[in-house]
Amino acid sequence: GCSSMSAGDTVTLTDNRDGEEYLVGKLADDKCWMLDNSRLDPTTVSLATLQGNTNASNATLGYLKNGGGTGSYTATAVANKTSNFTEYNTPNINTEYKTESTTSYGVGSGKTGVYYNYCAATAGSYCYNQDSGVGNASEDICPTGWRLPTGGSSGEFQSLLSNYSSTIASQSNSFQYNFSVTIPGMFSWSSRSYTDFGYWWSSTYESNNNIYDLSLSNSQVYTTYGDSRSYGLNVRCILN
Repeated sequence: GCSSMSAGDTVTLTDNRDGEEYLVGKLADDKCWMLDNSRLDPTTVSLATLQGNTNASNATLGYLKNGGGTGSYTATAVANKTSNFTEYNTPNINTEYKTESTTSYGVGSGKTGVYYNYCAATAGSYCYNQDSGVGNASEDICPTGWRLPTGGSSGEFQSLLSNYSSTIASQSNSFQYNFSVTIPGMFSWSSRSYTDFGYWWSSTYESNNNIYDLSLSNSQVYTTYGDSRSYGLNVRCILN
């Protein structure tokens, strides 16, 4: 497995929930990261069937419990949307670019993967209403044994960055190249904002509405900014 490898080594992980394969590798922080974006589609692979295979409690997977807001959801109530990522307390995803090849660096597949709002990325466990989020997420859609990375100035994204150059000029040792960055933009109010940046959720709370994320292009890396929980971002997992 990855934990026994040396930095720079990679191996293929098969997600036994849906058979998708991901390249994973040990990076310069001596931790194991997925080098591909998550392609788990909770509208075709029911969250309720993922018990024991997912970093979320059986209670969450069975009921998509609303983490502190009002109401609850059935495990099939995940909306696959092409626009209007404005909801905080309902799990929203976009799968139309799941296997699209986008601008990428490094050894990963370069596939865009699925976009998840935070309610979906946390397997329905962090679905507070607008203006009422609190604390960090402890559950998510990562496979069992994996989880969302921590964010912010003292988080795992920042720790990883500190081990690499932050420019693409030296690809052999840059953050972007080793992270196998894709640049698929994000979903917000209207449709996909296809910018020259990629965005990945962390598990770390910034404010009632915002969660810290990793945002990066081929020349810039940001780890201390957050985005709205309603937006659709990509997911990478780190070995627990």
